[in-house]
Amino acid sequence: MVKQSEADLKLHLQEQIELLIRSTELYDKGFTNEVKIMASRLLVLLHDTNKSVSLLKHLGKKDILFYNTADDPDPKNLAAHMGLINISVGPQGFEYTALLNKLPNINPKRRILF
Repeated sequence: MVKQSEADLKLHLQEQIELLIRSTELYDKGFTNEVKIMASRLLVLLHDTNKSVSLLKHLGKKDILFYNTADDPDPKNLAAHMGLINISVGPQGFEYTALLNKLPNINPKRRILF
């Protein structure tokens, strides 16, 4: 494994953010399969395992706060909780929609650690 400098890692971070922005623009234009690419980019940025280290952890940035727009789980609901998406059925089958900040009970100032 090649050791990378902090400058290299920051360049990778900038690239990943630019690619995420491009993917969100494509998603907004109707290319809904772009969510798979966004998920991969988020794994690179955030996901740590015993065999891999996220880019943000390499940069020492896993302690930063982010805005949590997920709906809180309902303890009475026995179904799986999906606080970031809505599932609906349409002519093409199941459709997943990002809720973003469309829920009335979301506190936009709620920030949590990664």
